[in-house]
Amino acid sequence: MTVIAYARETTMGTVTEFAYGERICLTTFFFRPTKTYGLDDVADRVATSGDNCFLCDIADALKF
Repeated sequence: MTVIAYARETTMGTVTEFAYGERICLTTFFFRPTKTYGLDDVADRVATSGDNCFLCDIADALKF
């Protein structure tokens, strides 16, 4: 069985339009666990981020 996890973030508004040239931006990261780095590691990273957990925290945890 192949396990693939993903995180998705949607941003919208004037700042998004300025930064991306579009009013709405959808970002999706996909992750396939390895023998040395799995979803439990990602969950630990997110859990230790507190209330300030952003998609970039998850991307860092997924080691992109």
